[in-house]
Amino acid sequence: MTYRDVFGLRQLLLLGVSMPPSWLSLLLPVAVAVVSLAVGAIALAAGCGSPEGPDVVCTDAGAVRGVVEGKVVAFKGLPYAKAPVGSLRWRPPQEGVQWKGVRDGGRFGPICPQIVAGKVVGSEDCLTLNIWRLREPPATLLPVMVWVTGGGNHSLSGQGSAQFGGVSYDGETLVERGGVIFVSYNLRLGVLGFLAHPALDAERPERVSGNYGNLDQVAMLRWLRRNIEKFGGNSGRIFLFGTSAGGGNICALMTSPLSRGLFHRASIQSSVPIGCEIQTLADAEKGTGVKVVSAVRCDTAADTATCLRGKSTNEIVSAVPGTFGVFPRLYGPNVDGHVFPDQPLKLIAARKHDAIPVVIGNTSDETMQFVNAVGPASDDASYAAAIEKVFGARARDATRTGARRYGPRRSRLLPVVRVRDAPASVRGSDDRRLGPSA
Repeated sequence: MTYRDVFGLRQLLLLGVSMPPSWLSLLLPVAVAVVSLAVGAIALAAGCGSPEGPDVVCTDAGAVRGVVEGKVVAFKGLPYAKAPVGSLRWRPPQEGVQWKGVRDGGRFGPICPQIVAGKVVGSEDCLTLNIWRLREPPATLLPVMVWVTGGGNHSLSGQGSAQFGGVSYDGETLVERGGVIFVSYNLRLGVLGFLAHPALDAERPERVSGNYGNLDQVAMLRWLRRNIEKFGGNSGRIFLFGTSAGGGNICALMTSPLSRGLFHRASIQSSVPIGCEIQTLADAEKGTGVKVVSAVRCDTAADTATCLRGKSTNEIVSAVPGTFGVFPRLYGPNVDGHVFPDQPLKLIAARKHDAIPVVIGNTSDETMQFVNAVGPASDDASYAAAIEKVFGARARDATRTGARRYGPRRSRLLPVVRVRDAPASVRGSDDRRLGPSA
């Protein structure tokens, strides 16, 4: 019996209100039994008919067996969307993954493609999430903490990374001490997660491109809304917390109509206010989009989108590597009028965002590692080149004018540049612009 058959039986019961009470009293128990058998048959087909212990959970995609890690159980590598490969590369995530039998949840899924130590690693079949809970299922539903990784939108994953001396994300401590359900996940990164180009616009009814990584985040949150209660989590108490690019993504998601109601609290670390300002679709297409298409020699192709999808993972990811530092980010969300209708900071200041409790934090001297991103400035020429690289040619010329006026002592020189002449990624901003969250 299918869901359609069950729905038809429901309609028959609704018609039964006009039946004699004696008929209805006889029909109702039979109908309830048939519906129960039908639902059980559907669950059995998905591998969820007879859980083999407390470490097996039945999701809407199928059954999964967790792995015991100390006092917690971890369910790793659960796909929340279809693999974005082949024709699904640079398309919104496709939900509805199903599997048969009991899935092994003891291993992380592959990380999404990124550059580590100069090499492309990972797999495009990477849209998975990981869940940690206490071994004993909770008596009441617990709050859910979802970790949104940083990494400049082009590195890291739900399990961590070998970069930065080795980073590992593990929910054991939070779950054991905090009384929560902990979730981490992978999203498409870099060129695969954020490439915007007119050729990709033409394929979408909304006539937009980019933001695929953010659409992955929305798909992940939808999966949690459908399934997290089966793991002991409260789908009405989803808390996003992240740092750097992760915090910036949270800020943007607070203003997206697609994610409204999917999370209810947030913590944004080392991201405000600059992380709440994103590029426009036009800027993304004219900037990184043009660079990538040219780098892989698809700029002269008759069908640019087909040409791009024909490139290997290594070719496309290594074409224009992502950057860290004070320079404009090559990859990240864009204001497309669909996923993100306007600048997040603007919408928040106007109180047009999803008003939820938000914690905002910054770390003292947190950008010091980026200050020398232009390399050493040991003489006038290298200093001028560094200023131009970060702030543009007009700032370089202003610096040279000041040097001639005040002499060679650089300690006495303070370049003065109009804020509007500097790139958006390095402009200062008053935290008060963020406005209240409620």
